[in-house]
Amino acid sequence: MFNYNTMRKRISNEHLVAYGGIYYSYPISQCIANAVWDVLFENGNGDLRKGGDLLTKHFLSQGSTQEPHQLLKRLCGMTLNDIIDKY
Repeated sequence: MFNYNTMRKRISNEHLVAYGGIYYSYPISQCIANAVWDVLFENGNGDLRKGGDLLTKHFLSQGSTQEPHQLLKRLCGMTLNDIIDKY
């Protein structure tokens, strides 16, 4: 039998779970982008071509052959938690 209260709880809980993932993905992406920019282009490097080549070689060209957090740690020298804490 259809129970409105049970259905309402399921819908509202699913909404909260999905919304949280979407809401926090953008700020985390900004932290990662800031860290990559600082490491490759700001911290004394300044050479956009060299930074772009490093990004392509060590991160983008790997595709899905390695875990993203491992690629990020190798590229930036920081874990995702360190990046979030710093930025």
